[in-house]
Amino acid sequence: MFLFTYTAAVLALFFVVAAAFIYIKGNRDCVSLSFIFYILSSAVWIGGNAFADIAQSNFPLIVASTIAFAGGTCMVTSFLIFVDTFVDQKPPSTTKLILYFLPTVLLNILSFSDKAVLSTSFPIGQPAQIVPGIQYHLSILFLFSGLLYGLTRLYLLFSNVSGRRKLQTFYISIGFVGLFFGGGFFSVLLPLLGELRFFNVGPLFSLIL
Repeated sequence: MFLFTYTAAVLALFFVVAAAFIYIKGNRDCVSLSFIFYILSSAVWIGGNAFADIAQSNFPLIVASTIAFAGGTCMVTSFLIFVDTFVDQKPPSTTKLILYFLPTVLLNILSFSDKAVLSTSFPIGQPAQIVPGIQYHLSILFLFSGLLYGLTRLYLLFSNVSGRRKLQTFYISIGFVGLFFGGGFFSVLLPLLGELRFFNVGPLFSLIL
């Protein structure tokens, strides 16, 4: 099971390098910068999960899980910002930014409460595990709402453009759909059913994007 942990750690490092490469070699326009924000958020989510797997006591496990949770919620926010920026070719309005960041801020504040982690366990020969609290279920709602909004905007754009921009929209949509189904199955559905051993398989689907 630690194979997925080590793979996730390498992927997190790869994302950081990719973000640096895009920043150095790219045009640094609003679309590129919003995509970099998304990549770095993904790296925090994936890296936090990887460190949580190898934790051997409660404190580092809870800290790593909180970091992963913060990265996951920021990933949803950065996804919304990236989609709006890509579709409109300009950053979202201040009102939209507040609406996108507000759930992330509130959910992360909630992650520091005593209801954030209900229990922890350290199975022999397996990754450490937690039973998350209410903030996890609220974050799933935020995730699905964000994905529905983002993919709807991408679909509407795909239906009204042509050429290179249509191809870009197709690739981005396929990447997010792949992450949605792969990450949703391994990192959302299985944990809700009580199966936590494959949690780090979900983040690996980020590589599709």
